[in-house]
Amino acid sequence: MYFRGPHWGIKASTIAIASLFSSAVQAQQPAAKAVQPSAVFVKTAEATRSSFCKNARLLSCLQLDRVKCEAQIGPAVNNCTKDAGPAFLTTQAEGLVSGYLTGCLLSAFLPANAQRSKEATSCIQQAGKK
Repeated sequence: MYFRGPHWGIKASTIAIASLFSSAVQAQQPAAKAVQPSAVFVKTAEATRSSFCKNARLLSCLQLDRVKCEAQIGPAVNNCTKDAGPAFLTTQAEGLVSGYLTGCLLSAFLPANAQRSKEATSCIQQAGKK
């Protein structure tokens, strides 16, 4: 894009100064408060954590035994709760939290092998229909 005119130099310097000013103001802003999870989120996260590795169909689809699942569930739940946005952390809808956490945990547990992931996903979908 090509700009012409006598005021372009003034506009460019104004834009540059404004952008520097906004950066300085942002640097002075206090860090955003951490969002506190709702009681529903905390309760649902704990319930999901305690029940996930007890689901025999799920373990079968993921080709995991309960001991291996129990060893991996803690870090997976921590990552999922850390990555949850403010909308999930503060919601009062238990089903929404449960669905998010279950999906996030499944993503953490699905193997890196694309074919095996497809098979496990299909198995989980079939198990959910029963």
